[in-house]
Amino acid sequence: MKAIKFKGSNVVFAENQDEYKQLPAYYDKTQDEGVVVTCYKLSFVERLRVLLFGKLWLAVMTFNNPLQPQLPSTKKSDIFKMNDHE
Repeated sequence: MKAIKFKGSNVVFAENQDEYKQLPAYYDKTQDEGVVVTCYKLSFVERLRVLLFGKLWLAVMTFNNPLQPQLPSTKKSDIFKMNDHE
């Protein structure tokens, strides 16, 4: 699985941090929640695993701070409201 740039992305986290993979994202600092949206491309084998087993694992580094709300989805419309950031 690879994080990919997408239409509307406006930042790349860890751009100059060799110890991390770069993370293209849409970051909305105007909202109180500080929304960050990322998009991932699954390999053929990963797509087969999801199809066969219906499971997706997610690891989040909290650096021992409280866990933030998350919303994994396969639909962009679940993340963005209609007509926003297409």
